[in-house]
Amino acid sequence: MFWSSSLLHKYVQDAIRNYETNQSIRLLN
Repeated sequence: MFWSSSLLHKYVQDAIRNYETNQSIRLLN
């Protein structure tokens, strides 16, 4: 249970980081 919630949290953090990076690239272009 703990490892799955931890893994989910990591996945969410990575998704947010990727989204923010994509938004920044879009603004620069």
